Amino acid sequence: MSIIAQYRGNSSPGQLVDSSGNGYDLVTVGAAVGNPSTPTPPEGDRWLAHVANHLATSYLKAPAAVPSAITAEGSIEGYILPITNGVNANMVFSVNDASGAGVIGQRFLMAIDPTGYPTAFRLYILQVNPSLILIDTLGHPMDGTTTQTFKVQWGAFGTELYLDGALIGSSATAPTIPTTDITLAGWSFNSTADNLAESYMDDIIIKDTVGAAISPGVLLLAERRRNWNN
Repeated sequence: MSIIAQYRGNSSPGQLVDSSGNGYDLVTVGAAVGNPSTPTPPEGDRWLAHVANHLATSYLKAPAAVPSAITAEGSIEGYILPITNGVNANMVFSVNDASGAGVIGQRFLMAIDPTGYPTAFRLYILQVNPSLILIDTLGHPMDGTTTQTFKVQWGAFGTELYLDGALIGSSATAPTIPTTDITLAGWSFNSTADNLAESYMDDIIIKDTVGAAISPGVLLLAERRRNWNN
């Protein structure tokens, strides 16, 4: 198991710093992405991201070395606190190709939309080409208080989507991971006033191998113990 990057968002070492030690720090594109201390974050003293201002392009981007390490297999996991206004979709992450703004193209993305709002939300993975769609409408309230874990993993077996450790969707198709950017907490394409994240995110972990879906905080502790024993 190898952690490629980990983004915790805490006051120390800072919102944009890669806590894995690999130095793959995030950069902010456009307006600042908020990382408030309230409501109480699940890990540390601040959230990684919460975009409340819909009037400007605003997202976090990891360097190209991160997606380059997960082209064959990998996973992205973390905490989410789903919130929408009942209309707009919320980007969790997007792995991008080099096509221009406004084109979904080959992007592999995960988003939350308000289908079922306010008593449920829809979590989906989408890639247009090759076609990969995982959709699940979940009976969890979008009440701004229920933090959950997510994990999407892929490899020769295809793609799997987990919520709170439970498998909620799978496909025999694996995504195409272009070796460019990973975007967190915002749309990196066609960014408009209606398409920025309102949901909270925390402790995003990107790995180059797959495994059981567990709490990111537990994963961090397990990884530290493994390192201590080596």
